[in-house]
Amino acid sequence: MMGVTVLEWVTQEEAAALEAEGDPIEAPPGEYKIQPEYQGKFLWITGQPGLGKSTCAQLLCKEYGYVYYEGDCFGSCRNPYIPGTVPDPSIARSNQKPLKGDGLDERMAICKKATEAFMDMLKGEAFKTEIMTDFFTAMCDDILNERKRIGETGNCRSCDDPGDEGPHQVKTGS
Repeated sequence: MMGVTVLEWVTQEEAAALEAEGDPIEAPPGEYKIQPEYQGKFLWITGQPGLGKSTCAQLLCKEYGYVYYEGDCFGSCRNPYIPGTVPDPSIARSNQKPLKGDGLDERMAICKKATEAFMDMLKGEAFKTEIMTDFFTAMCDDILNERKRIGETGNCRSCDDPGDEGPHQVKTGS
């Protein structure tokens, strides 16, 4: 949870409507032109929290037309396409619609394991390479599928660096 959150009581009907709301996991919408014939440039930005990754991604989106895929949204199963016009891209990811559809349960299971492994690492436990490889492989597969679907994917802003374990190479299924 980031910042200050205000909670509001809702009716059961309003809660059901919120739960039903979401973007399709197989084709989340965003502010981009779909042109799969043009694959454009691809840029991956990664690093520790607070270094300006989201801000850089947003600037590339606004100034050069890059598509902004927020990697942290993958882990929270939300629409990864942050609009280039939001005032604070890091906060905006919390407001993205949740994803829904076939494959969501599998993604949620992978993300849950990765979150638990990351929290264990913060407690001083060993880096769980297999779990994190599964997570980053799934994310890379999603990015590749989205790139094929919409084309011109210019910017993928990754999740925060999972630690000081050195570089990790992830092979994708594609």
